[in-house]
Amino acid sequence: MKTIIPGAPYSRICGLAMDKSRNIWITQTGVPGSIKVLKSDSTWITNPVTIDAPTIGDIIITKSGFKWVILPRGFGLFILDDKNTLDPNDDSYKTMLVKDNDGNVISNIYSIAEDLDGNIWVGTDQGPAIYYNANKIFDEDPRAFRVIIPRNDGTGLGDYLLKSEIITSIAVDGANRKWLGTFSSGAYLLSPDGSKKLANYNEDNSPLYSNSVVSLAIDDKTGEVWFGTAKGVVSVRGDAISGVEEFKNVYTFPNPVRSNFTGNVTITGLMRDSRIKITDVSGNLVYETVSDGGQATWNLKTYNGQRVSTGVYIVFCASSDGTASFVTKMLVIK
Repeated sequence: MKTIIPGAPYSRICGLAMDKSRNIWITQTGVPGSIKVLKSDSTWITNPVTIDAPTIGDIIITKSGFKWVILPRGFGLFILDDKNTLDPNDDSYKTMLVKDNDGNVISNIYSIAEDLDGNIWVGTDQGPAIYYNANKIFDEDPRAFRVIIPRNDGTGLGDYLLKSEIITSIAVDGANRKWLGTFSSGAYLLSPDGSKKLANYNEDNSPLYSNSVVSLAIDDKTGEVWFGTAKGVVSVRGDAISGVEEFKNVYTFPNPVRSNFTGNVTITGLMRDSRIKITDVSGNLVYETVSDGGQATWNLKTYNGQRVSTGVYIVFCASSDGTASFVTKMLVIK
């Protein structure tokens, strides 16, 4: 680690990410070698890449192995494809500003994340922008898509999603929904494609300490979402966890459901986007849904809004493509 002040222990580490081979990629500002690599055998590659920008920001590594680096203060993005060799002689890389599907150029980047489908979500000072063909980023003129929300005023016009917000942080939960932290409006929960605002957590409607959300992190095992704000850290128990590769340990809780229970029953251990059907023992369908990532919930009510009667209920689970299934059951006491 180089220091920006010779002879003094002043090293600026701006980003960290681990690749599939357990090598740690580190970004630094103000020193030779913008990216360092601490290999899994504890040896270093100390000068693989020097980026032509005054400030280097955070780094992510995608499923395909591309390294995306934020260049703050209007310098956009740096993308590196090292071919997973750690040999700088075969590297491909580029620096670019974000250009959206309408030709608008956005230079100020604050956050970045890869979603479960391999799309890259970039947080800018004009809302989020999305690269749907991230593996083709080295094409001549890559464009970022910006979600347009209809105004619903009869004009047929729409506005870019969160176009006036600075997106300071992005996290993706087990249902591929997007959590966006902002500079001054709290945090937003969006549908997987960003077309719907599912929630807005702020100082007025939640325990959030500050509307300035600096960072976001999600525990994929529990669904808990952590907010790092300008005034401290707080978390909320989310309802989406990572899906599993196969049905193996599916169960419901609480089970049995007592008469004084007023919350939702949770079905967990599911594959992503599982189809859920709940029936009584006679086979009558009482509820169906699609899981949020690896779990689904049921409020114990039928389609007419009434709480179900005492009895055993069968939970049928199927993968999104129908190739795998699982059956479990629960006891409800009214």
